[in-house]
Order: sequence, then structure tokens, then C-alpha cells
Amino acid sequence: MDNIGYAHHRLENHHTAIGFFTRAVQLDREVRDRHGEAETLTHLGDAYQANADGAAASEHWRAAEAILVELGHPDVDGVRAKLAATEPPS
Repeated sequence: MDNIGYAHHRLENHHTAIGFFTRAVQLDREVRDRHGEAETLTHLGDAYQANADGAAASEHWRAAEAILVELGHPDVDGVRAKLAATEPPS
């Protein structure tokens, strides 16, 4: 599901990608694949961002960040960069 969503995202079919990514997150949770869930949440955030929904993008990136921190995974830096890029300047 994540791969199909990613293909749709790259083809700029963001609404369709969001559907596939959402289902992939559900499946990741069912099988308790925390890293897969974080990766898909990141992709879901990317699709929302491309679909001009920055709030939903940030929500999903924050969820991915929390999982990656929990796992001690280095991919957290990339997610944090996405979050930082979307924050308004202070």
C-alpha cells in the first residue's frame, strides 16, 4: 500500500496517494511495524503538504517523529527538517 501510495504521490495524484498511505498506516499498526508506520506517516505528511494541507502534513510528521524518537532511528532528522521548514518564522 505504501509503495502504491508513493507512486501516486510521484505522479501528483495526491488525493489517491493519501488513501493508499492511510490504509498502509492501518496495516502497519495491525502488524505492529513501528518503523513502517513512521515511514508511511512521513509519506502521508508529504502527500498532504503537496495537496496544500500543511496542518495535516505537520500532524503526520509529528506522529512519525514520535515513533522514530522512540525507536532511536536516524530518520528522525529528516522528519524534523520537514517540520522546521513548515514552521512560521519567529
